[in-house]
Amino acid sequence: MFVVRRTFKDTNVLHKAGSIVEPATLRHGKFHINEKHIVEITEQNFEQYKSFFKTRYNIDLKWPETETETETETETETETETETEQKPELVKVKATTK
Repeated sequence: MFVVRRTFKDTNVLHKAGSIVEPATLRHGKFHINEKHIVEITEQNFEQYKSFFKTRYNIDLKWPETETETETETETETETETETEQKPELVKVKATTK
């Protein structure tokens, strides 16, 4: 994951600090990485940059969820929803004779 560490302007687009970017789509992506305008965040250095962005810019960084995590969560949610929908409600009817 690449995150903007220092705000910069690239081809009429302002990239603010804390935004996630893909350097390959930027005009001078390699230059911005070398100048430390953009930093690569991995699982090993995530806590370091998380505290840096929190203290300097008051931005909370969150590690992006992988597709498999979100897919399993949605599958379990749909399973529980279908289970509750399939249970019929029993209604007690009192028969009265006159």
